[in-house]
Amino acid sequence: MAVWYGWFNSGWLVTKLIFVVVLLGFHGMISGRLRRFQSTSSHDPGISRAALTGMVIGLAIIVTLAVTKLF
Repeated sequence: MAVWYGWFNSGWLVTKLIFVVVLLGFHGMISGRLRRFQSTSSHDPGISRAALTGMVIGLAIIVTLAVTKLF
């Protein structure tokens, strides 16, 4: 649909895709840490908390860009 309607020229779609890729990175980081800490009892909650905050902010930005199409 993005190709048919020419949305790749729109700034909102490019910005949204950048945030989607960043969220994929956060997801990979968190899942890797959870696998690594699964066998041990040690856990660094600071990294997980920061990544969770980043994911929530990124998700809010993606939803805002999809609904309002600011650019």
